[in-house]
Amino acid sequence: MKVQVKLQRQMKGAPLTSYQWRKSLPQTWFVVETQKTRTGKNADGEATRPYRFGEFDILGVSMHPSTGNWNRFMYTPAGWLLPRKKEDGLINVFQPVSNEPNDDWTDDFLTAVSWFRGGMKKTIRPGKL
Repeated sequence: MKVQVKLQRQMKGAPLTSYQWRKSLPQTWFVVETQKTRTGKNADGEATRPYRFGEFDILGVSMHPSTGNWNRFMYTPAGWLLPRKKEDGLINVFQPVSNEPNDDWTDDFLTAVSWFRGGMKKTIRPGKL
């Protein structure tokens, strides 16, 4: 099982809310940026920075920017993340993250593992997208 861990996205030193990113989303959700730090193109001319579905199984997000706690994480199966609109095999760069456990995100790693192993097919839905 592969786990990718990212830090909750900040803008000007403050946690970026999903509402700031996309006005149709709830203000109580935050944003994580899911892409590799290196840039470039492969031999076929495709960007190497975006993640593809299947590269990792669980996304863990450190919620430190909004909580001040380095031990606070939220988790979801990678297969539930939003795809890019024009390239559904790629994971969208920005993902909405709940600050509280719900049907899409959990603060318990073993619950996320259970969700992943359960094989449910769905996409996170924090409101109208």
